[in-house]
Amino acid sequence: MDTCARSDTTGWCAASVGSWRGDAVAACLYNCPEYLEIFFGALPTRVMPANIIYRSSSDDLLALVNNAEATVLFFDASLRERVASIVDRAPGLLRVEVGGSG
Repeated sequence: MDTCARSDTTGWCAASVGSWRGDAVAACLYNCPEYLEIFFGALPTRVMPANIIYRSSSDDLLALVNNAEATVLFFDASLRERVASIVDRAPGLLRVEVGGSG
């Protein structure tokens, strides 16, 4: 599947789980093709992509997700523990693990 098709799938996937026009989806990823797929996939569905630096601490990650009012967080598998530490403080946040070696 090419990048354009994967981007389209990613955007409509976010929409299918409740991200609607004006909502934000956050991406906490390393430099990878999936980052661009998420970014470009969000645009046609009118969902705002928000970048979260992968170096963010758990508290910073939570603050950034809350400030962006993100409904979905895409994250690298290697950041699983950091994301797990904010789950109970970010109710309703859908988490999508992307790639990585975890």
